[in-house]
Amino acid sequence: MAGFTDDGAIRFRQGDQEKIVDPQAMTEDRHIDLAYALTVYGVQGASERFAIALTGTEGGRKRMASLESTYVTLSRAKEHVQVYTDDLAGWSADARHSNAGQTAHDLLHQKSDHESDTGNRLLATASRLDKTALGRRVLAENGLEGETMARFIAAGKKYPSPYVALPAWTRHGKAAGALLTEIRIEDDGMRVVLSDESRLRGGEDAQFAGLQVSRNGQTLIADDAQTALRLAQENPESGVVIRLHGEERLLNAARLTGGRITEPDEVARSVRSVAEAESAAKAEDPITLPPDKQQKLAEAQEKAARELAEQARQELLPALPGTEGDKPDPLLSASDERRLRDGTERETRELDEAVREAVAGGREPRQQVRDQMQRTEREWVVNVPEKEIELEKTLGGD
Repeated sequence: MAGFTDDGAIRFRQGDQEKIVDPQAMTEDRHIDLAYALTVYGVQGASERFAIALTGTEGGRKRMASLESTYVTLSRAKEHVQVYTDDLAGWSADARHSNAGQTAHDLLHQKSDHESDTGNRLLATASRLDKTALGRRVLAENGLEGETMARFIAAGKKYPSPYVALPAWTRHGKAAGALLTEIRIEDDGMRVVLSDESRLRGGEDAQFAGLQVSRNGQTLIADDAQTALRLAQENPESGVVIRLHGEERLLNAARLTGGRITEPDEVARSVRSVAEAESAAKAEDPITLPPDKQQKLAEAQEKAARELAEQARQELLPALPGTEGDKPDPLLSASDERRLRDGTERETRELDEAVREAVAGGREPRQQVRDQMQRTEREWVVNVPEKEIELEKTLGGD
């Protein structure tokens, strides 16, 4: 574009060639206005390989100095774009000022957004509840042993009483303010209680408030604060969320609390079904293991008990006279050896019977079985049949 003629026609120049277009005088030249209007407002998706834009602050170009118009202009080109202006500083200022107005969303939800921002600022400046003395008393007197999400807001000019603040979220997990509950000190400081009523300092789309972080991958949801406190007391490892209104679920619970949402009714049903299944199994067959496994277990227990008995016997037998070697004691007569052997066999049978009774009963611990066997061995050692001393007669001489 080279400029304008004195009568308002547009001069275009490319190299040595020049063309004048007069939309006011020539009807066929008026398509330029239509093409420009379609390019800016109507055909944003129909991109061109190259685009050249003229912006400025004079005449009609000033009315087009906006961020919206600039976006359309710059987004038209696929490969190359050029932008020309007669006043870069003035055009930049006008473009920035064009975005100062409010959108329809800003006008309709101005109060809700303001409340949400206020609640988020309160949470950002509040302390953790377990990091203050009064907050720890609140946790202790309400029986909350889990990892709390609550914050402590100290008393001040705007809030003359201390408050517990819970983070509030939208259904999609976006921060939407805080749920405030007043802390009341009663009986001259002897009791610290929470108010029965809470107030939301947040947006209209706030539907949930977080009370407790999940440490076991499970998050429970309650429809009121009292139920939420009871769930937190009974389930210190589970996350707890309060549903402020509606019937919808929190979609990003795992990201916010660390656990997936589980309704209390579902937990009760699952626990009840497991208990009923266990009771039915016990009623049908008190022995939970299959017969083959029970037989193998009994054999293993009997084998272990016999090994313990043999170990105890080996520890005690070397202390007996005449057991250090394989040779029989020459001081014992044949009848004594037979009596000693019979006593040993009898004691061995008694030990085996004691082992079998202990294994069959299955009630005595292994250490008690071993102690019983050791006591029997000691009695056997102490009560060794005494050898009758006989003097050998020899023929004497002079």
